[in-house]
Amino acid sequence: MVRLKNRYILFDILYPQEIDDFSRSKALVAMHKSTSSQVNPQTILLALRNSLKQNFGDHIAGIAGSTAQTKYFSNKTSTGIIRCPRDSFRYTCAALSLITHLEGQRILIRIVRISGTIRTCERYAVKKNKETLTLLHKDHNNVLDLVFGGNQKIPSFDTDNDDDE
Repeated sequence: MVRLKNRYILFDILYPQEIDDFSRSKALVAMHKSTSSQVNPQTILLALRNSLKQNFGDHIAGIAGSTAQTKYFSNKTSTGIIRCPRDSFRYTCAALSLITHLEGQRILIRIVRISGTIRTCERYAVKKNKETLTLLHKDHNNVLDLVFGGNQKIPSFDTDNDDDE
C-alpha cells in the first residue's frame, strides 16, 4: 500500500493599501490587519479551487483542488495552512498567489513556507510572529500612535525564552 504524500503551505493574507510616508513598522501594521469573520476555511478553499480552474483549467483543478484542504486559518492573524498533494503543490501555490479578491476585499496572499509536515509549518509560524512582534516592539511608540492615537507604553517582553525547544 502506497502512502499519499502531502505538502503543507503556510500563507498570510495581506491587505495592500496606499502608503504615503510610513515607516516600515507602520506599513507592517497597515498590511497585516485582521480578516473579517465572513472569511473562513471554506471560503479560502473555494477561492483556491476557483483560481485553479480559472488559471490552469479543469484538469489541474480536478487533480490539485479535489484533495486540497484548509487545515488551519486564523482571522486574527490572517494566517492559514493548506494541505495539498505533493505532486501538485506548485499549482496550488501559484493559484493562491493569483487570488486578488476575497469577500469583496482586495487582498494579496503571500506564501510563507512549504513543508512536508504540519508541525514544521506551525513552528515556523510561531517563529515568524515572534520576529514580527520584536520588529514592532523596536518602534513601538510610532505604531501605538498609529493604532491607538496616543503616546501609549507597552511592557517589554523577552522573545529569547523558548521553553519548548
